[in-house]
Amino acid sequence: NQIRLSDDEHDLFPSSLLDRLPNQRQQNGLFLRPLRSTDYDK
Repeated sequence: NQIRLSDDEHDLFPSSLLDRLPNQRQQNGLFLRPLRSTDYDK
C-alpha cells in the first residue's frame, strides 16, 4: 500500500523524491493493476 500514493500524499514528499515518483508510479501502477484483483490472494 505504501507504493500506492494519492495525489494529495505527494505533498508529504520532498521535491527530490517527487521527481522520481512519476516513473515509479507508472511502473508500479501497471505492475499492481492485475494484483489488485482477487487473484492476488490465490
